[in-house]
Amino acid sequence: MNEFKKLQSALEEAGIPFELETGTPVSDAGPDYLVVRKAPDYLIDVEWRARGGFGISSSRVNDPPSGFDQPDEMYRNSTAAALRIAELWTTEGRTDASKKLAIAELRLLSGMTQKALAEALGVDVSVVTKRESADPSTMRLDTLKNLAQALGGELEVSVRIGDQRRSLCI
Repeated sequence: MNEFKKLQSALEEAGIPFELETGTPVSDAGPDYLVVRKAPDYLIDVEWRARGGFGISSSRVNDPPSGFDQPDEMYRNSTAAALRIAELWTTEGRTDASKKLAIAELRLLSGMTQKALAEALGVDVSVVTKRESADPSTMRLDTLKNLAQALGGELEVSVRIGDQRRSLCI
């Protein structure tokens, strides 16, 4: 049984109703989607990919779009995802897109393997493995910038002074 099917079983056991997204086949690799609805306007969207784990976003029907095509939070396995969904279901809380993600989670979110990231960076897979286990706060800005670009993104750096936040040009 894959992790997506395990999540479905956990939600059923907890009595949390969900709907599989219409027309999306449940496969061993994903992506697969389900939606948890509570009340008329509270939604929890769940995306699963075998290589990326579970992406979770919550919203109210009338919320403005977040402007992002990616889930707010990532969870590696069905147990962690089920616990977070149960918490959101109980509290009708919000997922947090500003939650700090490790480099490995960013890679998984982008759908890349370590090998593909290594090729994009022009380095050996062992270098990617080492960088994923390192503390990003100790990395050089050019290393982080190269990682972001290889993942299809861009590095943003901001400075907070008091209650104001300013972006730095890098």
